[in-house]
Amino acid sequence: MSVKIVVDSAIDLPNEVINELDIEVVPLTVSFGQDHYLDRLEMNSDQFYERMGLEKELPKTAQPAPGRFLEVFERLAKAGHEIICLCVSSHL
Repeated sequence: MSVKIVVDSAIDLPNEVINELDIEVVPLTVSFGQDHYLDRLEMNSDQFYERMGLEKELPKTAQPAPGRFLEVFERLAKAGHEIICLCVSSHL
């Protein structure tokens, strides 16, 4: 049985590390006003910083919905993996 690491995209690791270690990344939602993007999927870091320079207000982020984590956990458990999950917390 292997161990899989699951993180939210706040971990901000380089893609090379994510790919090398086969880390599962569950994306945060990044919001600029009424525009919402899945971090790393619909907006990369270059696009994020470019947009941030154009906006008057800072962007907001939201944790992934619990159901997104559940989908990943169920898929990995079904494949026989143990799971370690590292996520951002409002208390850190």
